[in-house]
Amino acid sequence: MNLRIDSKLKKSAENIISELGISTSAAITLYLKAIVREKGIPFPVTLEGKKKSAVSYSKNEDEDLDLSESDDGVIDEASIKKAIDKF
Repeated sequence: MNLRIDSKLKKSAENIISELGISTSAAITLYLKAIVREKGIPFPVTLEGKKKSAVSYSKNEDEDLDLSESDDGVIDEASIKKAIDKF
């Protein structure tokens, strides 16, 4: 997949993704899998002045993610891979 992204936006996002302890590729994969799971964008997309209530995301018990965090709040890579594979 090739994307054209504003360089400042890309760098800012990469910094945050890096702090989360995952790759940009893994983050994009998580986003795309969330789109498939939710059958749409996984957050409210609204026009200014046309605010809608946030969408509630109900999950079956077998879809719950178990993302193990270290003491510093970073999710470990094995948990992320497991979450990606689950979807």
